[in-house]
Amino acid sequence: MSFLIVGHTHEDIDAKFSEVSRLLNTKDAEYFDDFLNVLKNAERITQLFDVKSWIEGDLNKVDHITQPWHFKFVSVDGGVKVFYKGVQSQPWSALNGNFLNKAPSGKPEILKPNFSKIEIDKNVKQIKALKLFFKKQDSTQKWLDFYESLNSNMDSLDSGVFPLTLLPRQPIRQAFPPGQGMVPEVRELIEKENRQPLLQIKKRKTGDEASDLRVAKKKNDNTSGGKGFGKRKRRFIYDTTLCRSRLVMISDEERKKHLWIKILMDLYTSFMQYMHILLLILYVLCCLFEGYILFILRLLQELLRQSLLEHMGLFQPRVSFYGEIGSVN
Repeated sequence: MSFLIVGHTHEDIDAKFSEVSRLLNTKDAEYFDDFLNVLKNAERITQLFDVKSWIEGDLNKVDHITQPWHFKFVSVDGGVKVFYKGVQSQPWSALNGNFLNKAPSGKPEILKPNFSKIEIDKNVKQIKALKLFFKKQDSTQKWLDFYESLNSNMDSLDSGVFPLTLLPRQPIRQAFPPGQGMVPEVRELIEKENRQPLLQIKKRKTGDEASDLRVAKKKNDNTSGGKGFGKRKRRFIYDTTLCRSRLVMISDEERKKHLWIKILMDLYTSFMQYMHILLLILYVLCCLFEGYILFILRLLQELLRQSLLEHMGLFQPRVSFYGEIGSVN
Protein backbone atom coordinates (compact mmCIF):
# COMPACT_ATOMS: atom_id res chain seq x y z
CA MET A 1 0.00 0.00 0.00
CA SER A 2 1.53 3.30 -1.12
CA PHE A 3 0.71 6.94 -0.51
CA LEU A 4 1.47 9.88 -2.81
CA ILE A 5 4.01 12.53 -1.89
CA VAL A 6 2.68 15.93 -0.83
CA GLY A 7 2.43 18.12 -3.93
CA HIS A 8 2.09 15.09 -6.23
CA THR A 9 -1.35 13.89 -5.16
CA HIS A 10 -3.02 14.33 -8.56
CA GLU A 11 -4.53 10.88 -9.05
CA ASP A 12 -6.73 9.30 -11.67
CA ILE A 13 -9.84 10.10 -9.64
CA ASP A 14 -9.09 13.82 -10.00
CA ALA A 15 -9.52 13.57 -13.77
CA LYS A 16 -13.10 12.37 -13.22
CA PHE A 17 -14.10 15.78 -11.86
CA SER A 18 -13.29 17.40 -15.21
CA GLU A 19 -15.45 14.79 -16.96
CA VAL A 20 -18.33 15.56 -14.59
CA SER A 21 -17.89 19.27 -15.26
CA ARG A 22 -18.05 18.74 -19.04
CA LEU A 23 -21.18 16.61 -18.69
CA LEU A 24 -22.91 19.22 -16.56
CA ASN A 25 -22.21 21.83 -19.25
CA THR A 26 -24.49 19.96 -21.64
CA LYS A 27 -26.99 18.28 -19.28
CA ASP A 28 -29.07 19.64 -16.41
CA ALA A 29 -29.03 17.98 -13.00
CA GLU A 30 -31.61 19.62 -10.74
CA TYR A 31 -31.83 16.80 -8.19
CA PHE A 32 -29.81 13.81 -6.96
CA ASP A 33 -31.56 11.43 -9.36
CA ASP A 34 -30.69 13.66 -12.32
CA PHE A 35 -27.08 13.81 -11.19
CA LEU A 36 -26.90 10.01 -10.96
CA ASN A 37 -28.30 9.74 -14.49
CA VAL A 38 -25.57 12.06 -15.80
CA LEU A 39 -22.80 9.94 -14.26
CA LYS A 40 -21.89 6.48 -15.47
CA ASN A 41 -22.36 3.54 -13.09
CA ALA A 42 -22.98 5.88 -10.15
CA GLU A 43 -24.65 4.78 -6.92
CA ARG A 44 -26.09 6.88 -4.11
CA ILE A 45 -24.75 5.97 -0.64
CA THR A 46 -27.37 6.24 2.10
CA GLN A 47 -25.48 4.79 5.08
CA LEU A 48 -21.97 4.74 6.53
CA PHE A 49 -20.40 2.41 9.09
CA ASP A 50 -18.68 3.69 12.23
CA VAL A 51 -15.42 1.82 11.59
CA LYS A 52 -13.40 4.11 13.87
CA SER A 53 -15.33 3.20 17.03
CA TRP A 54 -15.37 -0.47 16.00
CA ILE A 55 -11.60 -0.76 15.54
CA GLU A 56 -10.42 1.75 18.13
CA GLY A 57 -10.29 -0.75 21.03
CA ASP A 58 -7.95 -3.15 19.19
CA LEU A 59 -5.76 -0.51 17.52
CA ASN A 60 -2.22 0.09 18.75
CA LYS A 61 -0.76 3.57 18.99
CA VAL A 62 1.93 4.12 16.33
CA ASP A 63 4.17 7.19 16.41
CA HIS A 64 5.13 9.02 13.16
CA ILE A 65 2.58 7.07 11.15
CA THR A 66 2.45 9.80 8.48
CA GLN A 67 6.15 9.68 7.61
CA PRO A 68 6.37 6.40 5.62
CA TRP A 69 4.92 6.39 2.11
CA HIS A 70 4.97 2.63 1.48
CA PHE A 71 3.63 -0.25 3.58
CA LYS A 72 3.86 -3.98 2.88
CA PHE A 73 1.89 -6.68 4.68
CA VAL A 74 3.31 -10.22 4.50
CA SER A 75 1.74 -13.41 5.79
CA VAL A 76 4.31 -15.19 8.00
CA ASP A 77 3.49 -18.40 9.94
CA GLY A 78 -0.20 -17.66 10.11
CA GLY A 79 0.38 -14.06 11.20
CA VAL A 80 0.93 -10.73 9.49
CA LYS A 81 4.29 -8.95 9.32
CA VAL A 82 4.36 -5.23 8.48
CA PHE A 83 7.17 -3.52 6.55
CA TYR A 84 7.50 0.16 5.73
CA LYS A 85 9.82 2.60 3.93
CA GLY A 86 9.98 6.21 2.75
CA VAL A 87 10.79 6.74 -0.93
CA GLN A 88 10.91 3.91 -3.43
CA SER A 89 14.71 3.64 -3.44
CA GLN A 90 14.97 3.04 0.33
CA PRO A 91 15.09 -0.48 1.79
CA TRP A 92 12.18 -2.02 3.67
CA SER A 93 12.15 -1.79 7.47
CA ALA A 94 10.22 -4.23 9.67
CA LEU A 95 7.73 -2.84 12.20
CA ASN A 96 8.25 -4.06 15.75
CA GLY A 97 4.72 -5.28 16.21
CA ASN A 98 1.47 -4.80 14.36
CA PHE A 99 -1.21 -2.18 13.95
CA LEU A 100 -3.85 -4.37 15.62
CA ASN A 101 -3.70 -6.44 18.78
CA LYS A 102 -6.32 -8.77 17.34
CA ALA A 103 -8.95 -8.79 14.65
CA PRO A 104 -12.06 -6.83 15.77
CA SER A 105 -15.10 -8.97 16.44
CA GLY A 106 -18.62 -8.44 15.16
CA LYS A 107 -19.35 -5.58 12.79
CA PRO A 108 -19.47 -1.77 13.15
CA GLU A 109 -22.67 0.11 13.81
CA ILE A 110 -24.35 2.38 11.31
CA LEU A 111 -23.08 5.93 11.71
CA LYS A 112 -25.91 8.28 12.69
CA PRO A 113 -26.13 11.28 10.36
CA ASN A 114 -25.45 14.71 11.78
CA PHE A 115 -27.14 17.59 9.93
CA SER A 116 -26.56 20.26 12.55
CA LYS A 117 -24.25 22.28 10.26
CA ILE A 118 -26.84 22.46 7.47
CA GLU A 119 -29.08 25.53 7.61
CA ILE A 120 -32.24 23.70 6.61
CA ASP A 121 -34.70 26.62 7.02
CA LYS A 122 -32.49 28.96 5.00
CA ASN A 123 -32.10 26.42 2.21
CA VAL A 124 -35.83 25.77 2.09
CA LYS A 125 -36.50 29.50 1.65
CA GLN A 126 -33.97 29.65 -1.18
CA ILE A 127 -35.58 26.65 -2.92
CA LYS A 128 -39.00 28.32 -2.76
CA ALA A 129 -37.58 31.60 -4.05
CA LEU A 130 -35.85 29.90 -6.99
CA LYS A 131 -38.65 27.51 -7.96
CA LEU A 132 -39.26 29.39 -11.23
CA PHE A 133 -35.72 28.59 -12.38
CA PHE A 134 -36.28 24.82 -12.30
CA LYS A 135 -37.09 23.29 -15.67
CA LYS A 136 -38.86 20.30 -14.13
CA GLN A 137 -42.03 20.93 -12.17
CA ASP A 138 -41.35 18.27 -9.53
CA SER A 139 -37.78 19.40 -8.73
CA THR A 140 -38.95 21.93 -6.14
CA GLN A 141 -41.11 19.37 -4.34
CA LYS A 142 -38.25 16.85 -4.36
CA TRP A 143 -35.96 19.30 -2.61
CA LEU A 144 -38.62 20.21 -0.06
CA ASP A 145 -39.19 16.52 0.68
CA PHE A 146 -35.45 16.00 1.02
CA TYR A 147 -35.04 18.75 3.63
CA GLU A 148 -38.15 17.49 5.41
CA SER A 149 -36.55 14.06 5.69
CA LEU A 150 -33.51 15.64 7.36
CA ASN A 151 -35.74 16.97 10.12
CA SER A 152 -37.37 13.58 10.67
CA ASN A 153 -36.24 11.07 13.27
CA MET A 154 -33.09 9.23 12.16
CA ASP A 155 -32.88 6.83 15.12
CA SER A 156 -34.45 3.88 13.30
CA LEU A 157 -31.65 2.97 10.91
CA ASP A 158 -31.24 -0.24 8.97
CA SER A 159 -28.38 -2.41 10.17
CA GLY A 160 -27.13 -2.97 6.64
CA VAL A 161 -24.50 -5.42 5.43
CA PHE A 162 -20.87 -4.72 6.27
CA PRO A 163 -19.00 -5.04 2.94
CA LEU A 164 -15.68 -6.13 4.49
CA THR A 165 -16.88 -9.71 4.84
CA LEU A 166 -17.96 -9.73 1.18
CA LEU A 167 -14.53 -8.90 -0.19
CA PRO A 168 -12.89 -11.83 -2.03
CA ARG A 169 -9.89 -13.50 -0.50
CA GLN A 170 -6.60 -12.94 -2.27
CA PRO A 171 -5.35 -16.25 -3.68
CA ILE A 172 -2.04 -17.67 -2.55
CA ARG A 173 0.71 -16.66 -4.92
CA GLN A 174 2.56 -19.44 -6.69
CA ALA A 175 6.29 -19.24 -7.07
CA PHE A 176 7.23 -18.58 -10.70
CA PRO A 177 10.73 -18.31 -12.15
CA PRO A 178 11.72 -14.74 -13.01
CA GLY A 179 9.97 -13.66 -16.20
CA GLN A 180 7.70 -16.70 -16.50
CA GLY A 181 3.97 -16.06 -16.81
CA MET A 182 4.61 -12.45 -17.77
CA VAL A 183 3.18 -10.61 -20.75
CA PRO A 184 5.91 -10.16 -23.42
CA GLU A 185 5.36 -6.39 -23.55
CA VAL A 186 5.76 -6.11 -19.78
CA ARG A 187 8.86 -8.29 -19.82
CA GLU A 188 10.40 -6.09 -22.54
CA LEU A 189 9.69 -2.93 -20.52
CA ILE A 190 11.25 -4.45 -17.39
CA GLU A 191 14.34 -5.56 -19.30
CA LYS A 192 14.67 -2.09 -20.82
CA GLU A 193 14.34 -0.46 -17.40
CA ASN A 194 16.91 -2.77 -15.77
CA ARG A 195 19.35 -2.57 -18.70
CA GLN A 196 22.74 -1.28 -17.65
CA PRO A 197 23.70 1.81 -19.70
CA LEU A 198 26.93 1.60 -21.69
CA LEU A 199 28.93 4.65 -22.75
CA GLN A 200 31.82 4.60 -25.23
CA ILE A 201 34.17 7.36 -26.29
CA LYS A 202 35.38 7.09 -29.88
CA LYS A 203 38.98 8.02 -30.56
CA ARG A 204 39.31 10.99 -32.88
CA LYS A 205 41.38 10.23 -36.01
CA THR A 206 44.39 12.35 -36.86
CA GLY A 207 44.70 14.33 -40.09
CA ASP A 208 46.78 11.72 -41.95
CA GLU A 209 44.56 8.81 -40.90
CA ALA A 210 41.39 10.68 -41.95
CA SER A 211 42.93 11.61 -45.34
CA ASP A 212 44.03 7.98 -45.99
CA LEU A 213 40.55 6.76 -45.06
CA ARG A 214 38.86 9.16 -47.53
CA VAL A 215 41.24 8.15 -50.35
CA ALA A 216 40.64 4.44 -49.69
CA LYS A 217 36.87 4.93 -49.60
CA LYS A 218 36.92 6.86 -52.88
CA LYS A 219 39.05 4.19 -54.53
CA ASN A 220 36.65 1.46 -53.41
CA ASP A 221 33.68 3.36 -54.80
CA ASN A 222 35.36 3.74 -58.21
CA THR A 223 36.45 0.11 -58.53
CA SER A 224 33.54 -1.74 -56.97
CA GLY A 225 30.94 -3.46 -59.17
CA GLY A 226 32.93 -3.58 -62.44
CA LYS A 227 33.85 -0.99 -65.04
CA GLY A 228 31.89 2.20 -65.05
CA PHE A 229 29.76 1.29 -62.04
CA GLY A 230 31.37 3.92 -59.85
CA LYS A 231 30.52 6.75 -62.27
CA ARG A 232 26.91 5.66 -62.64
CA LYS A 233 26.62 5.37 -58.88
CA ARG A 234 27.99 8.85 -58.32
CA ARG A 235 25.68 10.28 -61.00
CA PHE A 236 22.69 8.57 -59.37
CA ILE A 237 23.60 10.01 -55.99
CA TYR A 238 24.02 13.46 -57.55
CA ASP A 239 20.62 13.30 -59.24
CA THR A 240 18.99 12.07 -56.06
CA THR A 241 20.53 14.92 -54.11
CA LEU A 242 19.12 17.47 -56.55
CA CYS A 243 15.61 16.07 -56.22
CA ARG A 244 15.68 15.92 -52.45
CA SER A 245 13.54 18.59 -50.78
CA ARG A 246 14.76 20.62 -47.83
CA LEU A 247 12.74 21.94 -44.92
CA VAL A 248 14.05 25.19 -43.46
CA MET A 249 13.08 25.88 -39.85
CA ILE A 250 13.27 29.50 -38.71
CA SER A 251 14.58 29.90 -35.21
CA ASP A 252 13.06 32.17 -32.58
CA GLU A 253 15.99 34.61 -32.84
CA GLU A 254 15.49 35.09 -36.59
CA ARG A 255 11.76 35.47 -36.08
CA LYS A 256 12.38 38.20 -33.48
CA LYS A 257 14.69 40.06 -35.89
CA HIS A 258 11.93 40.40 -38.48
CA LEU A 259 9.14 40.99 -36.01
CA TRP A 260 9.24 44.77 -36.57
CA ILE A 261 8.37 44.22 -40.25
CA LYS A 262 5.17 42.46 -39.27
CA ILE A 263 4.38 45.25 -36.79
CA LEU A 264 4.84 47.92 -39.50
CA MET A 265 2.69 45.97 -41.94
CA ASP A 266 -0.06 45.65 -39.34
CA LEU A 267 0.11 49.37 -38.60
CA TYR A 268 0.00 50.21 -42.29
CA THR A 269 -3.00 47.95 -42.82
CA SER A 270 -4.84 49.51 -39.88
CA PHE A 271 -4.00 53.03 -41.09
CA MET A 272 -5.32 52.33 -44.58
CA GLN A 273 -8.52 50.88 -43.17
CA TYR A 274 -9.12 53.97 -41.04
CA MET A 275 -8.34 56.26 -44.00
CA HIS A 276 -10.90 54.47 -46.14
CA ILE A 277 -13.50 54.90 -43.42
CA LEU A 278 -12.61 58.61 -43.02
CA LEU A 279 -12.82 59.26 -46.76
CA LEU A 280 -16.16 57.51 -46.89
CA ILE A 281 -17.47 59.70 -44.06
CA LEU A 282 -16.21 62.85 -45.81
CA TYR A 283 -17.84 61.78 -49.05
CA VAL A 284 -21.18 61.26 -47.33
CA LEU A 285 -20.94 64.64 -45.61
CA CYS A 286 -20.12 66.34 -48.90
CA CYS A 287 -23.16 64.76 -50.53
CA LEU A 288 -25.46 65.80 -47.68
CA PHE A 289 -24.13 69.32 -47.06
CA GLU A 290 -22.73 70.24 -50.47
CA GLY A 291 -24.18 73.80 -50.48
CA TYR A 292 -22.89 74.69 -47.00
CA ILE A 293 -19.45 73.29 -47.70
CA LEU A 294 -19.11 75.23 -50.98
CA PHE A 295 -20.27 78.42 -49.24
CA ILE A 296 -17.68 77.95 -46.47
CA LEU A 297 -14.92 77.26 -49.00
CA ARG A 298 -15.81 80.40 -51.04
CA LEU A 299 -15.95 82.44 -47.84
CA LEU A 300 -12.51 81.22 -46.80
CA GLN A 301 -11.16 81.98 -50.24
CA GLU A 302 -12.57 85.50 -50.21
CA LEU A 303 -11.24 86.16 -46.69
CA LEU A 304 -7.80 85.04 -47.77
CA ARG A 305 -7.93 87.32 -50.84
CA GLN A 306 -9.06 90.32 -48.83
CA SER A 307 -6.37 89.76 -46.22
CA LEU A 308 -3.72 89.76 -48.94
CA LEU A 309 -5.10 92.91 -50.58
CA GLU A 310 -5.40 94.66 -47.23
CA HIS A 311 -1.81 93.77 -46.44
CA MET A 312 -0.77 95.43 -49.69
CA GLY A 313 -3.01 98.49 -48.91
CA LEU A 314 -5.10 98.30 -52.09
CA PHE A 315 -8.65 98.42 -50.65
CA GLN A 316 -10.86 98.42 -47.54
CA PRO A 317 -13.29 95.49 -47.36
CA ARG A 318 -17.03 96.03 -46.87
CA VAL A 319 -19.13 93.27 -45.31
CA SER A 320 -22.93 93.53 -45.18
CA PHE A 321 -25.14 92.46 -42.27
CA TYR A 322 -25.87 89.10 -43.93
CA GLY A 323 -22.18 88.21 -44.28
CA GLU A 324 -21.92 88.96 -47.98
CA ILE A 325 -18.59 90.47 -48.96
CA GLY A 326 -18.82 93.71 -50.90
CA SER A 327 -16.98 94.56 -54.10
CA VAL A 328 -13.78 96.52 -54.26
CA ASN A 329 -14.08 100.27 -55.09
